[in-house]
Amino acid sequence: MINAYDEPDKFYNKYFIYAVCPLGFTKDDINYNYYDDKTLEKSVTTFIIDSLKKILTFNVNKEFCYCLGNGKNYKFLNKIVPLPHPRWIVQYRRKRYQEFIMFYETNYPGINVYLNNMNH
Repeated sequence: MINAYDEPDKFYNKYFIYAVCPLGFTKDDINYNYYDDKTLEKSVTTFIIDSLKKILTFNVNKEFCYCLGNGKNYKFLNKIVPLPHPRWIVQYRRKRYQEFIMFYETNYPGINVYLNNMNH
């Protein structure tokens, strides 16, 4: 997606990327989502909310936001457009790949370039 803009500066001048939970977790040396463990989720929820509030103080356009992933991270956000996460599509819904491309192209014509350029 970033390469589709020809250079990172063009992309980052238009989009601000941030994770709902900016911390990374692993379990048995494998990426681990905080929401897969209720105890971990409870322990980081206040941090997540505080981090999102801090982001809202940044000088960025707050009129519109895309959320990559429309599952458990989405609960922290409102007035946000949840999008099926491209990695999730490729990893778990590969058979429906074309359906998701059509979904992106129909509903969000400005962002279809990412899915179209993904290796599948």
